[in-house]
Amino acid sequence: AVGWEGVIYKTADGGMNWTKLNSGTSEHITSVMSISGILYATTESGKILRCSDQLNWNSYTIPNYIGNNIHFFYNFQGYFTGGQEGQIAKTTNGGTSWEIITTNFKGTIRKVFFVSSSNGFAISQIYNKVDNTTTCQILKTNDGGSNWTILYEEQNVILNDLHFTDNLHGYFVGTNGNIILTVNGGTSFSKASSNVSQVLNSIDFINEFTGYIVGNKGTIL
Repeated sequence: AVGWEGVIYKTADGGMNWTKLNSGTSEHITSVMSISGILYATTESGKILRCSDQLNWNSYTIPNYIGNNIHFFYNFQGYFTGGQEGQIAKTTNGGTSWEIITTNFKGTIRKVFFVSSSNGFAISQIYNKVDNTTTCQILKTNDGGSNWTILYEEQNVILNDLHFTDNLHGYFVGTNGNIILTVNGGTSFSKASSNVSQVLNSIDFINEFTGYIVGNKGTIL
């Protein structure tokens, strides 16, 4: 769990007890991920924090790029998103160096989720200043993030998170209680009823069938 003023909490018993970790920063933490014993976190100013011993953190910045969400598919291949429009940053060496990928999309690629080293999905948001509307997009790549195609679009919906349990079953959550899902790897999409109108911020699955969604005002599904 992460939050304001550098807060990072860790649990080792399924959430019954939490230990506060020293992140070494007073900035707001925007995302965190643990893979193979290494912790990665991101800050509101676009820094990437890396820790391999739960005590000492190294801070990285990517020149000319600011993001706020990190996702690793495995130890070395990771993505940093949420920054400039149509751009994502990718590493293939565990964050030692990053490549900025410029796509042909105008929207901000907010988050990604990879089901293999090549196949991944993303949520993107486009804001139209002329008519004050916003359009969400669901994107897919088959080449590790170099090229993306649009699978789904909807106006006046903001998608906040996504999760895939395998290469076919994916779930997307956002504003107004929206839950969008695919059971065929993005060939088609449908909506599930959440029975709430709150903003849904995050989704995660612990296995193929059991998942949790959290949202505004203490919403837990």
